[in-house]
Amino acid sequence: MAIIVEKPESLCAQILKAKYYPNSCLLDTAFPVDQSVTWKSIVHGLDLLKKGVNWRVGSGDHIRIWRDPWIPRKVTFRPLGRVRSCHLKWVVQLMDKRRGAWKEDVLHRYFWPTDVEEILKIKPSGGMMS
Repeated sequence: MAIIVEKPESLCAQILKAKYYPNSCLLDTAFPVDQSVTWKSIVHGLDLLKKGVNWRVGSGDHIRIWRDPWIPRKVTFRPLGRVRSCHLKWVVQLMDKRRGAWKEDVLHRYFWPTDVEEILKIKPSGGMMS
């Protein structure tokens, strides 16, 4: 399984992607029941990986706010909930790229205080600056 995650451009990873998850990301895929024994083992390892994997925020361009695990905490890596309906989809939309900081007013508008506290602990990466 390591080759699929660490080297997605490898021939082996590309073949497995074409067969088992051609239109999605490995971590987002629901796999069919009729799988080979080898693939079932990979899926089992993937399930274990998903329980402990979380995104490093960086620029936040590819991290979905409400779906992806990105907030570093022990219980869950996702927001605990929404204060109100939110049209924002990507973590980058919560950042002020010019200043290299979080948009605190936006965080307080949509997230519970405990989530805001954890998000503010994340240091936006230097690569975020444009």
